[in-house]
This record gives sequence, structure tokens and C-alpha cells, in this order.
Amino acid sequence: MMQPPDSDFPQRTSTATALPERSPTDAELQAFVGKRAPYYLNTWFPTDPQAQPISGEFNAIAFLGGVFWLAYRKMKLESVLFVGVFEVMQVAVVMLLLLVRLAFAGWLTSDGLFNAVSMAIPGVVWLMLVFVCGTYGNLWYQGFVYRSIAKSWHAEVAAPDELSVLSKWGGTSWLAVASVALLLAGIQFLLVQVFQFVMALPVIGASGY
Repeated sequence: MMQPPDSDFPQRTSTATALPERSPTDAELQAFVGKRAPYYLNTWFPTDPQAQPISGEFNAIAFLGGVFWLAYRKMKLESVLFVGVFEVMQVAVVMLLLLVRLAFAGWLTSDGLFNAVSMAIPGVVWLMLVFVCGTYGNLWYQGFVYRSIAKSWHAEVAAPDELSVLSKWGGTSWLAVASVALLLAGIQFLLVQVFQFVMALPVIGASGY
């Protein structure tokens, strides 16, 4: 069983939740994060902690990429949760619109208006989620990095190989990005088919019901 290697690198303490008792060293963090390690280390451990919010510095790349940034950084669980919340929120809002259309005569009875509003829902939901991702992305990634490094301490790998193992476990993955893109495209296609089927039902599609 691999033990935490002896290192002259300082250990980093953190306020993020659910992190290991022993904080990783700079060498471990740099090995896991990769080329962007200086940015994340400066963000996680600012010289003036009181100068930034508890959620950390806003991550513009996480905001622009959303779930694709999560996948790129190999945060599988967070990526799945993002996709799940995104799809559930879409369905919930569309169902609400359908109920309004059925319950209140004259509201959203125009198929063109209803379709336009419905098609705008994914974009609105996406903006909400990527804003949250940009706000809390650095904090989520810090927790992921710390937990992953803690797992490496208990792996059956020789201590001298730990940094190379961390480099393989961490870093980035374009394959994960492509996988998430295909997953999202597939789910969105299915949702569109279901939506079109529902709209074709007489009780829903009839204007002025």
C-alpha cells in the first residue's frame, strides 16, 4: 500500500469540504492539475483570502464551457449531475408551460409563440447553470483534486511512482468532452422528438383550448 511520499514541498490547507485530513503537497497538486496548476494554486490559496468570496475567483473558462469544462477536467460525477440537472430543468419548465396553456384559455395558444418560448428554454437554463459553474467551478475542482490525491495515497503503487500516477489520473481529457457532447446531443434529440409528439396531440395542439 502506497504511503504519502516524503517531500520538501509545503502542504496546502483548504477550507473546501470533504477533503482529506492530510493536505497534498505542491508537487502532488502540480502533478495532478497539469500545466494550469499555477492558476489554480493562486486561486485556491490567494495571498489575501479576504479579498475574494468564499466560492473563490470566478472562472470565465468554466462559465464559457460549462459541462464541457467539467468533463475536460475529468470531473465525471459533476459532469453527469450537470447534464441531469440541465435536462430535468428543461422538462420541468416545458411541462409548466403546457399546464399554463391547458389551464388558461388564451395564454400561449399561438403555436408559433409557444414553440418560440419552448425553444428558448434550453438556452435560459444553460445560462443559469454555466453561471453557477463559473462561480463555484474552482471550488468544485479543488475538492475533486484533493479527493483524487487522497485516493492515490492508498493505491498499491510504489511511492516513487506517485507523481506519474497522479499525472495520469488528473490533467485533462478531450475524449471526455466529446463523450459529453454526444450524450447531450442524444438526449436533446430525444427530448425534441417527445416534445413534437406531445404537441401533435389534439388536446395540446389545438389553439384556444
